[in-house]
Amino acid sequence: MTESTTKPKPDPANAPAPAPAAGGGPEPTTDNENKPSETEDPNDNSKTTSASESDSIPTSETAPEPEPEPEPEPESESESESAPAPAPAPAPAPAPAPEPKLKIEVMPTDWFSQMQYIIFHSELTNLKKGNMNILKECADSKRLLDLKFLDLTNMINRVQTSVIFLSTISGFLNATKSQFNISDNIISVISISISTYVTLILSISKYYKFDEMRESIQVLREKYAILHNKIEHRSDVLGPWADKNLWRFTNPDKKLEEWAIIKNDMDAEYVTLIETKKTLTTEFEIIMDTRSRNIYNIVNKKLTYANRKELAAWAISELELEADIEDKFAEHDEKRSRINRPTMSAKRRQSIQSGHEALEDNWDEDVES
Repeated sequence: MTESTTKPKPDPANAPAPAPAAGGGPEPTTDNENKPSETEDPNDNSKTTSASESDSIPTSETAPEPEPEPEPEPESESESESAPAPAPAPAPAPAPAPEPKLKIEVMPTDWFSQMQYIIFHSELTNLKKGNMNILKECADSKRLLDLKFLDLTNMINRVQTSVIFLSTISGFLNATKSQFNISDNIISVISISISTYVTLILSISKYYKFDEMRESIQVLREKYAILHNKIEHRSDVLGPWADKNLWRFTNPDKKLEEWAIIKNDMDAEYVTLIETKKTLTTEFEIIMDTRSRNIYNIVNKKLTYANRKELAAWAISELELEADIEDKFAEHDEKRSRINRPTMSAKRRQSIQSGHEALEDNWDEDVES
């Protein structure tokens, strides 16, 4: 009969963990065995766990029980605290979000208070003022040249017409003197008189150089016309830039760079225009002295006054005609309304315009692509 004894549990603070036997069940431990060897690791937890297990298992002196399977070693609190947490699995990449629609937020901006626009507006005003000054001087000078050219042309035409007419009469009388029974003395006197007149009038015309003066005025008028057209072209180039809406919702720096290219071209061309104007003014003062300018300025004012009176009279006549047309249209529409028929609009000004008065803008037509 075997006697089994159970050893009391030693104090865990003082009792070292015994090492399990190599061949079988656990054997009682001695004091020498409780001392840790130099080669053993004092922090080895496996021995401590085995010793605690062996204390709780009853032992027999005769028949040792089979060694139980070692249980998994529980992790100490220090190891659990010091062990790093396992890295989390990488999250799957999120699906790309749809691109948001572009929303343009219109911020209230004073487009015409920007420095770039102020610079542009000042330069544009300066160029337009310079063009108008040159254009006005050219127009006034050309107007006086036109009046003098017209007088010279009328004078030369009268001289040449009289010469042609009297020369034809002299030839006619010489050819028909026998038919009209005109004496030779009378024919001779008439022929001599006509010849004298022709010689006299042509000499006077040559003396005053009417033909040369008219030719020089004509050349100068052509030069003024060319300069006038150049200035008109400059105005056409600057015309679209006068629209302030071009500066709305645009990059002011980029717009100012575009304007700088045009301004540089205008400045370079302006120097040429000034030189041309100087040359033309010199030629104009040679042809038109102070007395001639005063005379033709008065003639110009008289003609302008007469033209304005005539234009006003014709404008009043047009207004009266329009009123009569409106009354007739209104009467016609009232008559149609009495018989329950659709009326027509009385605004039909285009229906009474002449062919040269009817103007159409091709840009207003819808072009089908």
